[in-house]
Amino acid sequence: MSALTQLRFAEALRDPATPAPVALSRVSGAEPIRRFAVYRNNVTVSLTNAIGTRFPRSAASSARSSSRSSPAPMSRNTRPARPS
Repeated sequence: MSALTQLRFAEALRDPATPAPVALSRVSGAEPIRRFAVYRNNVTVSLTNAIGTRFPRSAASSARSSSRSSPAPMSRNTRPARPS
């Protein structure tokens, strides 16, 4: 795989608006675009989990805000928690 193809592949993984690379090939009858979408999702979920593991308060906050229809506004008097 050429360096340019690898670069385009990596860019497409990070940006859902970027189309899947043209160089993808059909394996065992599976459609390449669909396989790439599953792979992109797996990468996104694993990176999100890694960040949540490293920064658990951030992950908990993100989980709470994503379960609501809109995030609660921050008060000007809200101070960040002290590091533990």
